[in-house]
Amino acid sequence: MPPLPLSSKEEKIIDELTPLLDAPALLLHHLMELGGALPPLSPEEKKAAHLVPGCLSRVWLLPEVMGTRLFFRGHAEALITAGLLALLLILFAGEAPQAIRAYTPTFLTRLRLDQLLGAQRRSGFPHMIAAFHQAAAQMDIA
Repeated sequence: MPPLPLSSKEEKIIDELTPLLDAPALLLHHLMELGGALPPLSPEEKKAAHLVPGCLSRVWLLPEVMGTRLFFRGHAEALITAGLLALLLILFAGEAPQAIRAYTPTFLTRLRLDQLLGAQRRSGFPHMIAAFHQAAAQMDIA
C-alpha cells in the first residue's frame, strides 16, 4: 500500500484534533501529552548540530534515511513545543525528501493553535518546518 500524500496525512491529523477545538485547554493538554511521549534523545544526540535555530525552547531534530525515505527523531524541552514537533514528526515520517521540501503544513492555523500559543512559541514553528525542509534538502535521494 503506497503512503498517503502529505496533504492526506495532514488532514488526518486535523481530523483527529478537530473535536478538541471547542476545548482549547484540552487541545493544549493533548499537545503536551504528545510531546511528553516522544522518546528521549541521548546526550550524544543533543549536539548543537541537531539544534533547530530560532526556537525559544531548545529543539533537536535528527533525520534518518531508510531506503528512499526520510524518518526523523526529535525532542524539545518545552512540552507544547514538543507536541508541535511530534505532529511534524508524524506528518513527515517516511516521506521522500522532495515531498518534504515541497510541503508546508497548515495545521497550526487550521486548528487555531496560532491563536492559543504565545508569540515566541508561535514564531518558532516556521523554524521547525524549515529544519525539516533543510534536512530533506541535505539528504535528497535521487
